[in-house]
Amino acid sequence: MKHYPCTSACGKGCITMGKTNGSASEAENVHKGHRKRVRERFLRTGFYGFNEHQVMEMLLFYCVPRRDTNVLAHRLIDHFGSLSAVLDADISELKGFGLSKSAAVLFRMIPASTELYFNASPANMIYDSQEKVAKLFRSLFSEDRFEIYIACFRNDMSLISAKPVYIGERFPADISKMTPREYYDFTSRPEFQGFPVENFCFRDIVNMVISCGSSNVVVAHNHLYSSPMPYDDEIDTIKKLKELLCALDIDMTDYIIVGEASEMPMRNNDLYDVFSEDD
Repeated sequence: MKHYPCTSACGKGCITMGKTNGSASEAENVHKGHRKRVRERFLRTGFYGFNEHQVMEMLLFYCVPRRDTNVLAHRLIDHFGSLSAVLDADISELKGFGLSKSAAVLFRMIPASTELYFNASPANMIYDSQEKVAKLFRSLFSEDRFEIYIACFRNDMSLISAKPVYIGERFPADISKMTPREYYDFTSRPEFQGFPVENFCFRDIVNMVISCGSSNVVVAHNHLYSSPMPYDDEIDTIKKLKELLCALDIDMTDYIIVGEASEMPMRNNDLYDVFSEDD
């Protein structure tokens, strides 16, 4: 029986193999809380950072109850070659792996429903104004952690993809229950004064742009509990990123900072000269 590496989707390194010499209770202890951890990870980051078999493992949660799905996820991906190939597979083939007919139909429903989703989604919108692009990013950012997103567009400014490049740790706080003084003290903490620019990874941004095949991108980061007014180190970082992408013949159409209650595009911004040379 094939043994698989510790690559479970919860990120805890649960030991998973095709066959175990231990007791059922030992295996149960190893995986106790595993599905909950995977769901919590997904709620924090979406499928960002998941590989294909980990996505498959989570999908199997909802059609294979009370059983470790990591092994089956590996077998499906190994046999069909990719997540998309599994979802497009014939129902009879999927049943050959021990899946019920209902589970196989669920898999076939995913690409079909995805097509309907994208036909009615913002992917068909033309983002021909800063307001539309800013609204897109506003819908993506969390309210309690620092993030960097990149949106890739076609030449007509229709959306190819919008994905996170960096997702920070949460700063959980119930602001609604704070007194004005408590809110002031909380939001005045040093970590909320601008974006932690040391978390910018130019390589990740460039790789994401190249992978989506776009030469027309907008990058954005957020400020927590404050205005979108940038600090000097943020302006310097944005300029360096623009220069790097320009050297690769990639047009950074705009850069947007999303604050607590408003957004600040950098292009056509009289306060900053990030885009002054090509405006």
